[in-house]
Amino acid sequence: MHPSQLGESSSAQQHAYQNCHRHSPYQIARLEEIFKECEYPDDSRRRQISEELGLNANQALSERLDNNVLRYDNDRLHAENYIMKEALNNIRCAPCGGPVMEPEETALSLQVLKAQNLLLRKEASELSYLIDSLVTLTSMINLHLVDIHHE
Repeated sequence: MHPSQLGESSSAQQHAYQNCHRHSPYQIARLEEIFKECEYPDDSRRRQISEELGLNANQALSERLDNNVLRYDNDRLHAENYIMKEALNNIRCAPCGGPVMEPEETALSLQVLKAQNLLLRKEASELSYLIDSLVTLTSMINLHLVDIHHE
């Protein structure tokens, strides 16, 4: 903060804030009406406008320029926002190129995959048990055959 501003009172700060707003809503509305009638008023018309609204001639002209710049920026931002929304609506799955599932579909699909995974784990466990049993049985048969052969 600038040293001269350290002791500023709240009323001085409020006054500085009020200076940021150059025109009242009435002045802005009236200027828009006037500029719709004539986009480029001459010096005498600008003086007349400034007297009517309590502005100086440069303020009457700069309001129009500022307003045009802000409208252009606003239109550009709206167009950019629209493009981004459309891009979000058209997102595709990278691996398959298909549309991305909605959150509800994703949750349901995840539940199905978890259930399938549980079944596959159960089947794998059962097969592992059967293989272990078969290996044990085969080992026992081989031992028995070796014993018979040595007798």
